[in-house]
Amino acid sequence: MRQSDPRPRLPADRHRRAARPDRRDPRRRGTLVARFACGESDAALDRDRRRLALDINELHQLSIHLPFDTARLLPRVRTLRALQAELSMLLPLASAIDDRIVELKRGADVPRPEALALIEDIREWLRDPSSASERGAHADELIARARALEPAPGSGLIWRDALRLSLVARLGELVDAHRNVRDLRDQMRSPSRAPVTPAVARLLARSARRPLHRDRGIALRAAAGTVMTILLGCAFWIGTAWTDGAGAVLIAGVCCALFGNSDNPAPAIKAFFYGTILGLVVSAVYAFAILPRVTDFVTLAAVLAPPMLIGGMFLARPATLLVTLGALLGGLNTVGLNDRFGGGFDQFMNGAIAQLIGTLFAVVTVGLFQTIGAQTSARRLLRAGWRELATRADSTGRPDTAGWIARMLDRIGLLAPRLALEGEDPGKPLLDALTDLRVGVAVGELRQLRIDGPVDEAAMITPVLRGVGTHYRALRPNQPAPPEPDLLAGIDRALAGFASSMPERHRTSVLALTSLRRNLFPSAPAYAGSPEIPA
Repeated sequence: MRQSDPRPRLPADRHRRAARPDRRDPRRRGTLVARFACGESDAALDRDRRRLALDINELHQLSIHLPFDTARLLPRVRTLRALQAELSMLLPLASAIDDRIVELKRGADVPRPEALALIEDIREWLRDPSSASERGAHADELIARARALEPAPGSGLIWRDALRLSLVARLGELVDAHRNVRDLRDQMRSPSRAPVTPAVARLLARSARRPLHRDRGIALRAAAGTVMTILLGCAFWIGTAWTDGAGAVLIAGVCCALFGNSDNPAPAIKAFFYGTILGLVVSAVYAFAILPRVTDFVTLAAVLAPPMLIGGMFLARPATLLVTLGALLGGLNTVGLNDRFGGGFDQFMNGAIAQLIGTLFAVVTVGLFQTIGAQTSARRLLRAGWRELATRADSTGRPDTAGWIARMLDRIGLLAPRLALEGEDPGKPLLDALTDLRVGVAVGELRQLRIDGPVDEAAMITPVLRGVGTHYRALRPNQPAPPEPDLLAGIDRALAGFASSMPERHRTSVLALTSLRRNLFPSAPAYAGSPEIPA
């Protein structure tokens, strides 16, 4: 019997295929968002979607170090955070546009000529690096054209019109988000802190600290492992009455602090151990052969420059980072650069042995207490996203869409390297995570409708949200299960029920429910209320 694959996967019906190698050059078709807007669904686009998600996540890491940069003209952290928030909106909007165009074409229903002309004009606008004033006027014109193409609300809702409404509405939102991104880019380049446009002032005012994924269980496990390492190290130090045993405990604690957040920190600490040996050898040469002959500061700087410069060069390379870090810490801790040079060979060897014992001790204790593996960590990330989505569907408060998108993009950034480490193509799980992101956005829109609307509309929305929460709460990485048919029926009933509501509420509800239906049931027949597309 064929064994089941234990690697973490999302349910197979949800709904994107894994990325395949594509030898075409994506640059010949313009910018990434422009290619999204033309409805191309291929491996190159899927790969670029994942890359954009990772790049957006990297912006946060870069912004952490921004206050310490010494350049003359630096973008403010608030500006970079606002830019990151607007870039985060491009992914769900662009992928939704791509899905609607593909679905319309699959139903032999090509978008109207006016919509095709609008899409082409938007693609040209995305490539046009115009000034802020011209950009804003052109963007307003495109948004107005998109709003004019929206089907009129009414009781005779058909699936084709729902898809068209979703397409043109998301096109308008995409133009607005892209205009904001370009305005914030101009703000970053501006030598003044004054907002370059009124829109930038609003974006900066609402920018807040970016919420990230938190795994308290892993954090507690790492803390417990560090505490046990320190306690056992102190017991060894006191029991042996070794004077330099404190150095071993110190290095063990440093190793836990440096590598405790890894899924399997033992290999990293071993590389650090080998680097420590190299650093101790170089330190012995300097301490007993070179430094005793140094008589002034200029000579000291000259003899220390080669190892420091070479170490700095290799420290910037990921492949040699851990070995170089161990060499630098091991060498600088024992070379004897104090207020005056002193100490004999026995003291040097005691300090060197303490560093090696402390590093080896950390390898053993961390391996016992803190190793969970990349596969387990990837599954925890998947389940964390599903749990939050289930909680988001059941919550009664106002939705935090920006926070949801930020946490999901952070999870995607954490998930990709772990899947690659396991030898698995990250395409399918990451694209399904982007699907979950869009489902969460639609859930937030429905929750807002339920809060602002009357009781009868809330009665239609609540079963849909409850069904979404039940589905995601029951998901397991190794036991994929499609959503219940009752959820699809509930979405269709809500679509029919909102047909008689106010125009703006009708528009918002159709957008949210259409998005939910397309993401959770991509292979389902058209909306049953449609007289033109058979169910």
